[in-house]
Amino acid sequence: VNRCTANGLTCAVKIVDTRTTNKRTIDSFLHEISIMQGLRHPAIVRYLGHDVTVNSIRLFMVRPSNPPPPPNNLN
Repeated sequence: VNRCTANGLTCAVKIVDTRTTNKRTIDSFLHEISIMQGLRHPAIVRYLGHDVTVNSIRLFMVRPSNPPPPPNNLN
């Protein structure tokens, strides 16, 4: 996962190189993208978009605007 700027937002981009990645991993990443598209929760990253090229698949995400505080340590 890398940091990037898209439309003025600091976001994360997860990149899979399709030239060197096996089909099972690519299919898993495409499934992850399809799940991310439908998720809406204040405690998880938000799907911004994705693109597919000949050489790569990129998933763009942004942190929630008001993430909840971390859970208390229960130990």
